[in-house]
Amino acid sequence: MRILLILISISVSFLMISTSLNAQSNVNKAKYDTIALSKGSVILFKKKSITAYSDTTLLIPKKTKYSIKTKSEIKTTQFYDSLKIKSERNPITKELYELLITRDAKDTISDETITKKSEDEYKHYNGKKIRNIKIKRLEAFGTSVLDTLQETDSWLGKAGNDIHILTFEKVIRGNLFVKKGDKLNSYLLAENERILRSLPYIYEAKIYVTKVKHDSVDLLIVTRDLFSIGIKPDIGSRKGNMELYDLNFVGFGNELSNKLFYDLDSSQHYGYRGEYKFNNIKNTFINAGIYYQSMYDVEKFGIYADRSFITTQTKYAGGFSISRSNELIKPSISDPNLNIHALSYNNINFWLGKSFPLSKEQKKMNALRFILSARYYRTHFTARPFVSIDSNKIYHQSDLFLTKIALSKRNYYKGNLIYAFGNIEDIPYGYLLEFTTGPENREFSNRFYYGWQLSAGDKMANFGYLYAQIGFGGYKNGKKLEQSAVRFSVNSFSNLYYHNKYKFRNFFNINYVLGINRFKGEHIFMDETANVMQSSLVQGTQKLSSKFETVVFTPLNLYGFKVALYGFWDINIIGSSEHFIFTEKYFLGVGSGLRIRNDNLVFQTFQLNVAYYPMLPNGKSGLVFSISGQDILKLVDFISGAPSEVVFR
Repeated sequence: MRILLILISISVSFLMISTSLNAQSNVNKAKYDTIALSKGSVILFKKKSITAYSDTTLLIPKKTKYSIKTKSEIKTTQFYDSLKIKSERNPITKELYELLITRDAKDTISDETITKKSEDEYKHYNGKKIRNIKIKRLEAFGTSVLDTLQETDSWLGKAGNDIHILTFEKVIRGNLFVKKGDKLNSYLLAENERILRSLPYIYEAKIYVTKVKHDSVDLLIVTRDLFSIGIKPDIGSRKGNMELYDLNFVGFGNELSNKLFYDLDSSQHYGYRGEYKFNNIKNTFINAGIYYQSMYDVEKFGIYADRSFITTQTKYAGGFSISRSNELIKPSISDPNLNIHALSYNNINFWLGKSFPLSKEQKKMNALRFILSARYYRTHFTARPFVSIDSNKIYHQSDLFLTKIALSKRNYYKGNLIYAFGNIEDIPYGYLLEFTTGPENREFSNRFYYGWQLSAGDKMANFGYLYAQIGFGGYKNGKKLEQSAVRFSVNSFSNLYYHNKYKFRNFFNINYVLGINRFKGEHIFMDETANVMQSSLVQGTQKLSSKFETVVFTPLNLYGFKVALYGFWDINIIGSSEHFIFTEKYFLGVGSGLRIRNDNLVFQTFQLNVAYYPMLPNGKSGLVFSISGQDILKLVDFISGAPSEVVFR
């Protein structure tokens, strides 16, 4: 009996100990975060730091603020500290250091993957009254939207900020949709931040919300200017351009651009285009501009104005354009016996649209909207080749009237490491369905246009992001269908994959265009790749093009220089619509390159590219090198614009 009591006592003791340990474990899980540190890294707290001399794991209380410096980051910091000490030995080198080296680029999101809805951080303020809206404008050099007290100590940096004209506050305020006294709408506020961030003269924007009472909030709009004057090269071995621009002319948010072109395979080797653009005239979100170009036997000048459905709350959109073109028509592959002709024509274009919410409850939400729009487009030739009812139809005078109905639903995720190295990127998701119809009065006949397009895109949990578009349109002339086009396209990128310290994405796109009963002289050309593909040598009435690219975001951080490697293949198949597409001519290209960015420097991303083409349109093969500044690509949005035909291009 005594032995039995002892065994029972021991069992109860073990049970109590086990229960206590489990409870303590649950407490630890509830109250602590687990942090993994690699050898050589340092975790920084408010008043102390811990260095990991081997791979280890720490438990720290939840909500404790900390940051981690990796071994490579520490070396980079030591390098810049050493460089700063050496630069201070000479006044000139000291000022150059302060101008070119911008430590702690806090307004970029580096090496992280963010995929969250844009409105999420503002949702818990929904319905609260906006009491005040303040604007904080930051200079281009040495500042951060995440630390508004940060500024440059450099004389040269200050001189650069003095040269740069800071965007006027009224320009920033004129781009706000939210007003004092409004009830906060998280969707609208997120859209406003996105619009501010997309302005060509703003480097970054952040909206801070502060709760002042249980029913009211204050807004602080923080913007950091982009140094607006720059040179953008796009240099290829046979073709390229160089642009000199000012994206914020005298601080009013207007744009000035001068661009020089060269094409050694064109009869006119050099060209020019100049443009001045007025943005957000009188706070109406109307943009207008004037331009002139003379390049490759085409001279063109014109004026335009446009207002888009910039947000889901925008009720009205519209615009107009007037242009004059002078061209030189030359013999082509499809018509080698054509005589050289001068071609002059005027284009006049007007459109207007209105957006309607489909229910009263959806007026304050990013929800489905119905859009009605109409357009008038006139083409009038003043000089052209001989025309008749059956010849040179593409040069007939015409007046086109189009009406469109559309259903649009759109919103945005915030993401990064897609097309950029870490800056916030807006990823649209939703769909757009459009039906377009209307009469065209031509010089020798009248006809009616019918067309539709459907596009949709969204994040897919186990795949990435997928966007697709399909459309068909054409003119009915009596019982005959003419000038018709079919388009299909897919654009996608994968989730971010990890292999050790490397991160990579795959990108894929495919585009197909088919022309049906197109007029004589209408053609589509091969996609230009690496600026050397002499696309005018190959033309047809149907085309299939696709490209696959893998981008590797490497862990290389050579004194602040971040490197992404990429490899790609692309293929273009082009030919007659009367034949099966895969029996036509095809052109393959393979290549690789690297993109380099240093967040510590005021300069941005550069791209070095090498590509090999086994067969070019001229029958030769080619290895091509190119150097260019890289634009940040943007995904196709679901905004309904002016009524238009399904594009044959």
